[in-house]
Amino acid sequence: MKLTLFVAAVVLALAHGSLAQEATDFSKVSDYFQQLRDRVTEEFSTLMNNPALQEHAETIRAQVEPLTSQISAKMETDIKPMVSQLQQQMAELLQRLKDQTAALN
Repeated sequence: MKLTLFVAAVVLALAHGSLAQEATDFSKVSDYFQQLRDRVTEEFSTLMNNPALQEHAETIRAQVEPLTSQISAKMETDIKPMVSQLQQQMAELLQRLKDQTAALN
């Protein structure tokens, strides 16, 4: 969400680029971006302090927590054995490659 707000701020700054082009004085450009930064910070703070948003975030967190435990259990039962088997196969393949390379020398 922070990235989205930052991108929106950059797009807004580019949209108002004509103001920056007219402002040949560096301090005017600097002040413009300072005001823009302050406004984005204020809007973001307002957004983050919104009780409805916080409630929505808690609801999402409550829904995601059971999924994370399911994924963790799935990793224990399915993925770890597959990785172990793959490691064993790769070790065997590497050993055959070493043996074949040694035979060529």
